[in-house]
Order: sequence, then structure tokens, then C-alpha cells
Amino acid sequence: AQGYPPDWPTAIVERASLPNERTVRAPLQDIVTLARTQQVRAPAVFILGQVAAPPQTETPKITQTFSPQAGP
Repeated sequence: AQGYPPDWPTAIVERASLPNERTVRAPLQDIVTLARTQQVRAPAVFILGQVAAPPQTETPKITQTFSPQAGP
């Protein structure tokens, strides 16, 4: 994370392209803790940068997005 701001968007996509795909999004400063609490496992892809920010139309019911404050 050296050189990136702590609030930089990140996402981990677990089981990408499979029916049980799950996406966990958080700022860079929280992604490791959130991945542990959500028990993210391989195979997974880590995405760093604005592309990881949720789209304006995204809703938690569709994407299974989690935040440290709200929980799953």
C-alpha cells in the first residue's frame, strides 16, 4: 500500500465468473481486516484503484458488497 492513500478504493472478487461469485469492497486501509472477517478465500482477484469503486447504481442486494461498519 506504500504510496497509495488509505481511502483508495479496493475490491476482492472471490470465485470470479462463477455462480457464487462474491465481491468485497473497502478502502485500502480496511480491506485486509474485511477480507479476514468475511473469510475471503482463493481463488480471488485483488483490484486496486478507481475501477474498484462501486458504480453509482450498485446496490448491496445485487453485488454482496460489505463494509466494516455495516457488516455483511
